[in-house]
Amino acid sequence: MGTLNILLVDDDRNLATTLSYGLRKAMGEATSIAVCFSGSEALSKLETQAFDVVISDYNMPGQSGLEFLKRIRQNHREMILVLATAYATDVLEEGVRQLGMGYITKPFEPSFLGQMIKGLIHGRETTAGAKKASLIMDKPGKAAGSSFSPQLGRGVYTNNYETSFQEISGQSMTLAHNPPHGRNIPKIFVVCDQSDTAPVWGYILRQQGLIVILETSIEKAIDRWSTEMPDLVVIDLKVEHQERMELYQKFRAVSVAPILLFLPTYHETEILEAYTAGVDDIVIKPISPAVFLAKILAWMRRSWTVPIDNLSLVRAGKYRLDPGQRCLIDPDGTEIRLTNLEFRLLHLLMSRPGFVFSLEDITESIWGGYGSGDQVLLKNVVYRLRKKIEADPSRPLFLQTGQGGYSFQG
Repeated sequence: MGTLNILLVDDDRNLATTLSYGLRKAMGEATSIAVCFSGSEALSKLETQAFDVVISDYNMPGQSGLEFLKRIRQNHREMILVLATAYATDVLEEGVRQLGMGYITKPFEPSFLGQMIKGLIHGRETTAGAKKASLIMDKPGKAAGSSFSPQLGRGVYTNNYETSFQEISGQSMTLAHNPPHGRNIPKIFVVCDQSDTAPVWGYILRQQGLIVILETSIEKAIDRWSTEMPDLVVIDLKVEHQERMELYQKFRAVSVAPILLFLPTYHETEILEAYTAGVDDIVIKPISPAVFLAKILAWMRRSWTVPIDNLSLVRAGKYRLDPGQRCLIDPDGTEIRLTNLEFRLLHLLMSRPGFVFSLEDITESIWGGYGSGDQVLLKNVVYRLRKKIEADPSRPLFLQTGQGGYSFQG
């Protein structure tokens, strides 16, 4: 087979554009993907252009994706058809079986959709009865009726990064290959409450060798942030402006990691308030995957997080600060996990035990000019650190307040 021509139909423009980008990466260069945002637009394109595969979302305006694919099947008996849905039901499954279509449930990664398509093509080319078979995905990369021969459970493809996706909150997607020796891999924290979009953002970033942490729960986002200590944060939420504002402010209180915000519409007042709250860059959707990736990589290049590779272990008295683990080790050998800001502050103070660093020197060193002079934020960091390392935070022995600044007494 030469070029594989795929038609992707979804009324969510941002998701369709992003998915087409990821699917093209997964399928290889010999793949051409066209995108339509409605069934009527897709039917018109089918009159003038030949396609090998048509993928349609189920929840479409007007007629459903299933009805749309039924119309295509009447005139294109050999075409591979795939229905994508977040609403798996027995009735829908039976309709797919009768039409001999592929069936994939959301959320899913483009790579697994690519595996499914390849399996269906292989089954069509090698099995005489493939066009009559039930092509419903059950396990990642395996299609019923194809050479993969899976065991059918419920009969739907439920890829969830090879784990249960019933609760995506806190889902961590790490690299499939080992990083170069001694290299710390940038970690991206994606807060996205849209189950269709989140896996695609994760896929695009992981293709660039980045570690991706997905969080769909806004309530759990702060705890995940503190645990993971990411290098960059992407926020894509369909919530009220005030709720987003509270999240920005909480994030900025515990980290200087850049925050990239996606907004569904342009609203100047909301944009200005977001920048004031600590957001570093704002993108109005829809955004193409190429621009999304370019922005992420640009921010990674200019990120002012601690360059761990270039730091050595710091000692102050019986305390040790380990950059590799980003933790403080107390005299008993207990590792105390630190947020990005906490680590940066301790690294500065412990580099000269007993020396009082001025508030201006500290904010300039930690924020590098970004947020310079935010002494309220600095006091919050000191307060949290004392709760972690002092027996009595109200009477600190190690992290002390001096004349116009702070010091660490080892």
